[in-house]
Amino acid sequence: MPIMVLGNLAIKTCLMIALGYLLRKTEVISDELCSGLSKLLMNVILPACILSSASSTPSKELGHSLIQAAIIVAVYYIISLCTSWLISRKLSLSNEGKHIFVTLSVFANIGFIGFPLMKELFGDIGTLYAVIYNLVNQIFLFTIGIGLLSNNKNNLIKSLTTDPSTIASILALIIFLSPMYIPDVIQETFCAVGDMVVPISMMIIGCDLANMKFFEVIKDPYCYLTSFVRLIAYPLAMLVILRQLNVDSVLTMSMVVMTALPCGSLNAIMAKQYNCEPEYAARSVIQSMILMVGTIPAIIYILGLANG
Repeated sequence: MPIMVLGNLAIKTCLMIALGYLLRKTEVISDELCSGLSKLLMNVILPACILSSASSTPSKELGHSLIQAAIIVAVYYIISLCTSWLISRKLSLSNEGKHIFVTLSVFANIGFIGFPLMKELFGDIGTLYAVIYNLVNQIFLFTIGIGLLSNNKNNLIKSLTTDPSTIASILALIIFLSPMYIPDVIQETFCAVGDMVVPISMMIIGCDLANMKFFEVIKDPYCYLTSFVRLIAYPLAMLVILRQLNVDSVLTMSMVVMTALPCGSLNAIMAKQYNCEPEYAARSVIQSMILMVGTIPAIIYILGLANG
């Protein structure tokens, strides 16, 4: 993808985040409205965006790429979990802090940021790659991830049966891989609703940034380490490895962008639920969201250079 197109996307994304920030600061968007928009995004708009991707025409090449994507993501989670665990052993954190460091550095914010970015960058194909990434993410997060923080083993089943984006992801794959035909009027409705995912998600991020205590976020050195691993080290490692393996350029860019996302907000929720350094988790999520305004455009620019 041309560097100019990627640069324009980065600018547009930053402007939408800035708009959300301004609307929250001027109280055009209240906390209650922001909360409502978040629920609307996760329960309606995002699932519609995912289902709209199922209209892509299946082919042997695309089917092979989806399988390849699943393998890449699974290997990434295995390696990154082991790497983050080894790093955590060297940190002067409590056992709970070490555990949440692992999940923070490995599990990203796919819902709010990943799907919108992939939709904007690569269209329906990008959304399908994000679907694969999200499904593998869910499996690892609700097994190994929560296993680090609690002894509850029922979270995977609960996620697969109640989370709208996970259900939509499974349905999208079934529709895509089957001869099932979606009527045009339904498909167009999915597309129209799903197209709202980018502006609404970016404005919600801007609203979240407006509520943050900035100085608390920039004081914690462990947050910087978490952000470095999450936003820079892992995506660049992914890029180098996939380039060496001569993986398709669009698949490579998709995997790198998904790996470059900030810490998932679910990390902070789980940290609070299981009493695993919730303040550190919240600071890391906030800081990585702030820093991603600069790191994601930089990663996208590097991808543009790498693909000429």
